Order: sequence, then C-alpha cells, then structure tokens
Amino acid sequence: MNQEMISASLWYYDDEYTYETGKKILNVLEKQMFFQPTLFYAEKLTKNKLEKYTIESKEKYYKAFTDKNIQGIVFADPDPSSRTPYWSVDFTFPPSKEFLGFEPVIHPKNLIILQANLEMFKDEVFMDEFMDTVRALIGIVAPFYGIIDSSKNESRLLEEANEEYFKPDEYIQTIFGGNYFGKKYCDLYGHEKVLDVPVENKESINGGILFMLSSNLLKFADDTTDAKRRKVMQYLKIRKKRRFKLTSNLRLHYWTLALVVASLRA
Repeated sequence: MNQEMISASLWYYDDEYTYETGKKILNVLEKQMFFQPTLFYAEKLTKNKLEKYTIESKEKYYKAFTDKNIQGIVFADPDPSSRTPYWSVDFTFPPSKEFLGFEPVIHPKNLIILQANLEMFKDEVFMDEFMDTVRALIGIVAPFYGIIDSSKNESRLLEEANEEYFKPDEYIQTIFGGNYFGKKYCDLYGHEKVLDVPVENKESINGGILFMLSSNLLKFADDTTDAKRRKVMQYLKIRKKRRFKLTSNLRLHYWTLALVVASLRA
C-alpha cells in the first residue's frame, strides 16, 4: 500500500551541470543523518534500473550529473513494508541540445525532489534535518521556484485552483504549505512585498524568500493553515484559474465562423 509523502520540489535553471555543483549537492546530503541510501539509479549507468548502493555509486553519480544525456538520478532507502521509500532524492534534467539534436525553444528547467514518508516527520530531528537540507540546496542551485507539501495536499490545492499540473516557470498557481520565490518571482511581485507576506515563518535565502504557512510540516492541511493560505493569496492577488465553458450559443457561433472561413477558401 502506498504511503503519503511530504516533498520539497526545487525548480532551477542550469545547463552546465558541473562536477563542482554535483559535489556540493552530494556533500550537503552526506552531512545529514538520514542520508544512508540503499538504492541508486542513474539511467544507462545503472542499466536503467535501481541497483544496490555501493561505494562505486558515488562515482556513477558524478558521471551522471555531468552527462548532459542523462535525465534522471535517484538515491533512495526503500520501506520493505510498502511500495514507497522511507525517503528519496530525485534529480530530473531536461533533454539537452545534444540529446535532442536541436536547440530547445524554451529555457530548460531542472528539478530536485527531496521526499520522505509521513511517519518520518513525526521525528522532530528528522524534520529539522529535512528543512536544513532544503535550505542548503536552495543555497547551491538558486531555484526560481520551490514548494514543500504533502502529495495529497498538493493534489487538493491544484484541483481547487483548477490546475491540472505544475507550471512552475509560467506563473504562481496557488500557495502551498512551504513556498520559495526565487529571483524570478521576487522581481515579479516585488522583493519587499514577498518579504512582507503575512506569515510568521519566512527567511531570505540566496536572493529569494522561503515562507512557510506552518513550522510543522504535518500541519499543512489543517484549518488554520488554510486560513493563512487564503490570506497570502489575497495579499499576492493569486486567483483561481477560471474554467471556460463553451455555451451552446458560443458553439453555434464558433461553427458558423468555421463554415464562413471554409466557404471563403472554397
């Protein structure tokens, strides 16, 4: 049975993928007590499957991080009683120009997801380590946007906002339990305005603002947090996306217009 997860997702721009950046990220992870991976994945370097984590996995990680043709890396410690890990760190990289054979038309974004099952967050030491890791990763990769929330709550909030999937590089869709506005969105809303967002838990990191609706990650979906969410959304003027429904009259107009265009082409 799948267990609910709490995750931190950090979207950032980088098309260099240097050894130095990869080393800084792994150094941060290795300082945490929870980081004792038993499984590792790095596409072709692990024959496209999870393999047992060994001393050689570290070198494979560096090779994968700097290889622009590899789009996924995973460190994980699985829970044998379920189909989910105790925790995992997932890297997703966009297809490179070399992989595609042409220059991407949009600025490619990278994604790091640090996640763990809900039970682990009942340990305050782990919760502090989790947040320390998030702060350190922000300090390294300078995300343009990031969120922290449970998988269940993420789905609920996107549905309430009439959104089908994440669009992190387009606009702010809603406010999650934890939010990081990098330079992109601090410039859009105004750095001082984001810094003054009406919540108690907020801090400046690497040119952006990290703000939390609650210091307790297990309370991201309660009534108090939802009230704070509404207040922040009103403050930043983030509105629910409108669903456009085609009425019968509009449908008639559309097909009439289509017929007119077709007749003019005839």
